[in-house]
Amino acid sequence: HINMAALLSLRDYTDSETSSNDDQSEGDGLNAHLKPLSDPCTLVSSKISLVAAPEVVSNEDTSGLRHIDSKTKELKYNPTHDELFAPNIGPVNPYKTKQALAHRNTLAGYMEPAHFNDFQFDTQRKTFTSYGFAIDPSVDVGGQIETVVGDSSAFTENEGKTVFETNLKTEKTKKRKKEKNSDPGDIGGYLGPWAKFTDEETVSRPSEDEQKELDEIIAKRSKSGKQVEEKTVEEKTTLHSKS
Repeated sequence: HINMAALLSLRDYTDSETSSNDDQSEGDGLNAHLKPLSDPCTLVSSKISLVAAPEVVSNEDTSGLRHIDSKTKELKYNPTHDELFAPNIGPVNPYKTKQALAHRNTLAGYMEPAHFNDFQFDTQRKTFTSYGFAIDPSVDVGGQIETVVGDSSAFTENEGKTVFETNLKTEKTKKRKKEKNSDPGDIGGYLGPWAKFTDEETVSRPSEDEQKELDEIIAKRSKSGKQVEEKTVEEKTTLHSKS
């Protein structure tokens, strides 16, 4: 009886162990998707390397420059040279010409502020109005060549003299000669201060070529104008008298 009881207990032990193994295999099959992969060839981490600080392209300006609006008149800080003279950034109007796109602060162009004497500026302005040339007053004469603006031939002819400087040579050559007869005893031929200039023309007549041109102009005007025919009108009068 003892041997039979031991055999029965061994049989029951093996049955319980196999049943527990079956239950565990069923549980492992249900949770198989939650277990990590054991094969290193199928691991994703073995194929992809992780970078802790990847390179990222930023949409913001990373140059470090503070952009300044071209229309700004006053700055409350000291900008650097690169910030102050940086090129204009932005869309360009395709319908504007190069002259219209040029930087200017007046309608005529760009006026740059300069420091010079008011008297020198007025002197050169009046000289340019009278003689047609002037010296640029904004250029410092010390160590630099004078810049002549306008007619250079008039500058050499007048020796660079301004309207406030006298040039005796040019004044003598520009004086017109008069007919002379200063004898007061000559009653009929005395001229005095009323003498005429030698090159003065008292009666001006057109030359032959000018007269031809004038005749052609008058002929064209007479053709283009309306011609009105003159009609003779007979005048009649009736006398009413008492007989």
